[in-house]
This record gives sequence, C-alpha cells and structure tokens, in this order.
Amino acid sequence: MSEPAAAARGRVEAAWQRIDEWLRDFAPATAERWNAPATPEQIAELQRELGVQLPGDLVVSLGVHNGARVGGFTLPPLYAPLSTTEISRKARELCARVAEWDGQFVPFASGGAGSVLYLDQRGAARLAEHSGAGRGGWPPTLPDLLEQTAELLSSGTGPLAARYRPTVDGDGALGWVVR
Repeated sequence: MSEPAAAARGRVEAAWQRIDEWLRDFAPATAERWNAPATPEQIAELQRELGVQLPGDLVVSLGVHNGARVGGFTLPPLYAPLSTTEISRKARELCARVAEWDGQFVPFASGGAGSVLYLDQRGAARLAEHSGAGRGGWPPTLPDLLEQTAELLSSGTGPLAARYRPTVDGDGALGWVVR
C-alpha cells in the first residue's frame, strides 16, 4: 500500500476536518451520512483488485471517509465520494465500457450518468474528470480539491467559488448551486 508523505497526510486530514466541522455546524443531515472509515484490509483489497498502487492521498482520504451513503456529502457540484467497494466496481465498469479507460485511472467520486472524478496514476496522481459534459477546471490533486472545497464551505471564497455555492435545505442537507 502506498504510504502518503506526511505533508499530503496532513493536508487531506486537515481539509476533511474543516469540511466535517462545517457539515456538523450547518448541514447536520449530510454530516450523518458518512460510511465508516476504510480499514487497512479494505484498502489493501482494493489495491489488489485494481492492480495498481493507490495514491497516498486517496489512502488517507478513504481512512477518514470510506465514501458516503445515499443523500450524503458531495464534492461540488454533485460528485459523491466512493467507498472502496464502489471504486472497485466503478473501475471494472469503466474498463469494460470505455475504450480509452486506462487501468492507471482510479475513480474516487461519482456524479451519476457515467461521470467520475479520478486520479491518473500515470504521473503524479493528477485529478481529472471523465464525462461528456464536464466543466473542467479541476484542481490538480485530491488534496487541492479537498482544501478548495473546505475553503468554499467555510468562507465562500477560493477558486471554486466562481463556479459553485453551497446551500443547505430545511432538513439540514448540503446542496450545490452552479453559478
């Protein structure tokens, strides 16, 4: 299993902590919809199934949140973090369905209708989107995406603020408005 650098571990954990604190304070219904953290065994099994070493920052992220249940947290605007089981299933599906899908691509969030955010393992775990209608302009790495999401939630600022705005409905569930 890929052991993340201390800096990447710190960035991912700190970003998730900021996101979780905001959710507890402002979107409690969403805060309650996380899966339990992935175990080292689940992460090792995922790595075996994919046949590729997982990026260290994804390992850390899965160790904080192993995806979210239906109706839970989404990265802006609609990407639900996947569990280890869902990552494996989605990777198999994409390999079978998409000719250019490379085994070095690790999906980690699904937006439905076939769109995914994934990490491209052919280089430095570059973050990208696979979707016919993608808006592009994603941060280059998973830690960057999590930090920018935390900044957007906590202060309404940052690179994602020009494209998305968080909203919370009367039941305490987070949603995103596309600008």
